[in-house]
Amino acid sequence: MDYHLEDSQVHTAKLIDACFKHGLSNPKREMGGFFYSNELHSEFYFHPLINDQTYDPHFFVSKDSFFYEKYLQNRILALFHTHIGDDPTPSARDISIANSLILPSFILSVSSKKTHLFYPYKYTPKPLSKRLFIPYLQDCLIYVKDFLLLQFNINLQLEDINWSRKKEDNNLDMLRYINKYFNEVSYSKIQNGDLIIFKPTLSRFMHLGVYKDGLLCHHPIYTFPKKELISDEVLNQVYKVYRYKDL
Repeated sequence: MDYHLEDSQVHTAKLIDACFKHGLSNPKREMGGFFYSNELHSEFYFHPLINDQTYDPHFFVSKDSFFYEKYLQNRILALFHTHIGDDPTPSARDISIANSLILPSFILSVSSKKTHLFYPYKYTPKPLSKRLFIPYLQDCLIYVKDFLLLQFNINLQLEDINWSRKKEDNNLDMLRYINKYFNEVSYSKIQNGDLIIFKPTLSRFMHLGVYKDGLLCHHPIYTFPKKELISDEVLNQVYKVYRYKDL
C-alpha cells in the first residue's frame, strides 16, 4: 500500500474505528486488544481480545496465543484496553503491565470517550523512516518524542504524561507540557535538537518538528516522516522554538 495516497487515511481510519468499536461494544466491562504490524512494519492491524476475567468488570485479562506470537516477533505497536469510568489515566496495574512488556498502552474511557497513551520508560521506538501516520498512536508529537530519544538520548518517556493528543484544548495542553520541560529560544539561535512548533494549517492541531543539521525532521499528517530544508514558506508558519531544559 502506498501511504502517500488517500488510501492511507481510509486504512488508518478503519484501524482506529475497529479499535473504538470493539472497546465500546460492552460499556459495562473492560475490553481490550492490540495493534500489530506485518513483518516489514509497513502495515498495521487491530486485533480484538476476549476478556477472560469473569469476576471483576474493571480488570482485563487475556490468554490469547495470537498476542504472544506477535509479541515474540516484536510486531506489537501498542496494547489497548478500556476503562469503564470517565478517566482513561492508567492505573498502577496498567503501568506495571506496560513496563513489564515494554509496550505502549492506549486506553479509552467508554463513558467520556477520552484517551490516554502511556509509554514505558524503557521503550525503544522502532525505525522512523517508513513510519505510518496513525491518529492517537503515531503522529508528529510521537515522532518528536521518538526522534529526540533516538538521536539525542532525550527520554521524554521518563515523564508520566498522556501522549494521546486531545480533541479539545489540545494545543494549550501540549504547550503547558512543553513550557514545563523546554525553554523558549530565538530561531536565530537554533541548534540541533531544538523543537519547532508550527501554527495550525491543515488541521486545528499545531504541528511539531525537530531541527537537525539545517533540516526540519517531522512527520506530516498521512505521509511518511520527512527531512527537508527549512524554506521561507516554512519559516512563516513557525510559532515558537524550544530547547530541552538539559541541553
